[in-house]
Amino acid sequence: MAPRIYRYWSRNFLAWPNFSRATCNAAHRAIASWERSDKFVWLITQNVDGLHTKEDHQSRMEELNADWMKEHAGGELRPDGDVELEEGAHETFVLPECQKCGGILKTDVVFFGDNVHSSCVDACYEKVEECTGVLVLGSSLTVMSGFRFAYHASLMGKPVLIVNIGPTRADSFAEMRISAPVTEIVPKL
Repeated sequence: MAPRIYRYWSRNFLAWPNFSRATCNAAHRAIASWERSDKFVWLITQNVDGLHTKEDHQSRMEELNADWMKEHAGGELRPDGDVELEEGAHETFVLPECQKCGGILKTDVVFFGDNVHSSCVDACYEKVEECTGVLVLGSSLTVMSGFRFAYHASLMGKPVLIVNIGPTRADSFAEMRISAPVTEIVPKL
């Protein structure tokens, strides 16, 4: 088995306690209230923390990168660098094994270097075509998985509005950009 797989799992094992304690914030709650109104068509999220599902978005949401709380077996794993391990620490880590197929058990998340499932991408493009505009919240849109939908809306002449701290890849075509934490802005919209 490739050393990078052991390295990936041991880093995520160490990061899990902090990640798993995350709770919904004011922005999650505000977006959930929008879903119960007529303020938006669909939520397309890059978040993998499962917090949107805790705020009841499941019926009108696409998770581009899936959810850490779900798992599946198989697939090549690519580390994303969010925890550094001491040299050799990964060598003694025991990989979790799927009891059904014997493959390596991993979360059902699209990792850096992997691709979003084409059915999810197609569904998101359909929702962008149905919408009157795109609101980007808390994303630099650095990776194509989220950027492509803002760009597609722009090409269709639909307004793209961004709330994010720092620059984004879509700044050049956004109609409006607010540089602020989403937890401060979203509840006021």
